[in-house]
This record gives sequence, C-alpha cells and structure tokens, in this order.
Amino acid sequence: MTFLRTHIRRIAVLAITGLAAAAMVGCSSGNQLTGPAAVYAKAKANFAKGANMGYDADIDAIASLANADPANDYTTRARVLRLVVFSGQMQGYRTLADAYGKGADTAKQAAVKSEYTALQRDINQRGAELTLRLGEVAMQLTKGGALPKDLVLDLPYPAVDVPASIPALDTARTGAKIEHEDETQAELLATRMGVVDVLAAILNTDRAKAQSEMAAGPVTIDPTAFRLFLADQIMAGAVFYDAKHLYDPTHYKLLAGVAQGVLDPVQAALKQTPDPGSAKRLKKIQDQIKSGLKSFPTIAT
Repeated sequence: MTFLRTHIRRIAVLAITGLAAAAMVGCSSGNQLTGPAAVYAKAKANFAKGANMGYDADIDAIASLANADPANDYTTRARVLRLVVFSGQMQGYRTLADAYGKGADTAKQAAVKSEYTALQRDINQRGAELTLRLGEVAMQLTKGGALPKDLVLDLPYPAVDVPASIPALDTARTGAKIEHEDETQAELLATRMGVVDVLAAILNTDRAKAQSEMAAGPVTIDPTAFRLFLADQIMAGAVFYDAKHLYDPTHYKLLAGVAQGVLDPVQAALKQTPDPGSAKRLKKIQDQIKSGLKSFPTIAT
C-alpha cells in the first residue's frame, strides 16, 4: 500500500500553521488545554458547528495526532474524526455527482449540458481524492490487523439543520440551470447530510438515535460493525474510480484491497459469534468488491 500512502500525501498538504495556532491556544496560563488536547478540542468545536465545508485546515492540523508514533491519548480519536469527515464529504460528493450527472443527461440546452458535465467531472475528482484519504485512515485504524482498544466516537453531534432534500439538486436533475450560489449551497448541504448519515452508520443506527447516544458522551464503537461500516464506505468511494466514472483500475484495485483487508477478521469473528445481519452485510460488500474488479478487464485478480 506504499503507492496509496504516497499518492495521498501528494494530495493532502498538511496545514502546519493551523496546527501551531491551535497548539498556541492552550499555551496561556489558567486551565486552558494545551498540546494535543488543545488541537483536538479545537477540531471538535468546529465539528459541533457543522463546519465540515471549511475545516480542511483543522483536519490537516489534527493529522499530527493521527500520525503520531508512538500514539498518544488523542491519536485514535483524531483518526476517527478524520474518518467521519472524509466519509461524510465523500458521501456528499456522491450525491452531487449523481445529481449533476442526471442533469447532464436531461438538459436540453447544450450550454447547460456542458456545464453539468464539467461539474460532475470536478466532483468525481474531489470525491476520488477524499476516498484516498479515507483509505489512509482505514489503514491506520487497522494497522497490524487489530482495531485500537480505545475505539470510541468522541464527537458532538453537529448543531445544524439538515434538510430531507436539496432543492437546487432537485432542479439540476430536471436539466434546468442553477446559479453558482445554488451550487455552493448544494455542496455545503450535501456534505453536511453526508456527515450526519455517516455518524448514524458508524453506530449502526439512525440519525435521531445517533444524536441521542452522542449527547451522553463518547460512544464505544462495536468492532465488527465498525469494520463493516469502514469497508462499505471505502467501496462507496471506490465508485469514483470505476468504469462509469474516472476509469482508474489502479486506484480501484488499491481501494478494494484496503476494503478486503478491513473485512478479513470479520469472517472469523462471525464464526465464533454468529450474526445473520452482519453476515449478510459482509457478503454484500465482498460481492461488490468482486464484481467491481471484474468490471475492469485489465485487472489481474
């Protein structure tokens, strides 16, 4: 997986100045947090505001915690936070790509069709990059084959209103033109929706129950459910690289390999503790991996 890590590092340039600024917050006198605690607290505060469209700087800042070797008290929590953001944003970009793709198919005016085609292409690229970053976090969390013992969801539920649908995207799907301001708002809403959906998925529940559980403090994450969630998210993002989108067999195969590695221990766990629901989810993801690889004639499986 060296190639995957190298590629991700090219994409994700760490915001060192953001890290320094966050650390300085806790360096004054009094009871303010310092060091890693201050960095993580700042990222959590932004997460609570639903600032997932604007916290690339914070996400890169906590990369120092996520990449810490040896790990510190905030390493696993930082990785989970990055996982939630990357997964949620990736899901949001899938929503956007599907809407603009539909718009390109249904638009009658050539200029509008061209605009939606270009938007879909750009969205696909961004979603693909996010999936690579998600793949990196997955490898960090499953390094050595075992999940961290301190695996918890230690985040506040975002204090934002998430609509049932996004009007601008509903309009785009009809082939009608939307304005640039609508595109920007749609991107914000789609990624926010993605994040809250990921919070529910990581706890294997719905939005309301996820919000209730998270309100009580850090939530312990079930290892088997987490592996299934993580592999499912990776394959959801791998779609950006499939034959219908960017057509990139190399990256698709790399991500499929990461997903399979995440799933490997699940089979053994289910033999010891059978769970029909988990077994069904496992088979579904494994079938998706196999069928996805077969869609690329040039991939040697």
